[in-house]
Amino acid sequence: MLDLQHVAVFLPRTKIQASVDYALTVGSDLCIVIAGARQIPGESRLNLLQRNLSGFPSNRVIGSGINLDSSRFRFLIADYLDVNAQDVQARIKELAQQLQ
Repeated sequence: MLDLQHVAVFLPRTKIQASVDYALTVGSDLCIVIAGARQIPGESRLNLLQRNLSGFPSNRVIGSGINLDSSRFRFLIADYLDVNAQDVQARIKELAQQLQ
């Protein structure tokens, strides 16, 4: 849920809730089911990435890529400055070249 809340800086006013109770989805415009392994203490983000690769073709996988890192950065800056995250412009440089 925190990942989605951090990404919400890219969206218009959005309400994000998390639950294991499917009844919460009644009346929702969009429901997202997220799957992935949790990071083990001491594990690098690159190792976690390797454990989370599904083996599906790329057209069957939706990922947030560096947008999530950028939105977290914006969220933290906004929190520190006590301003709205949508008013903060910041970007994390892409690491895709290091993953290849």
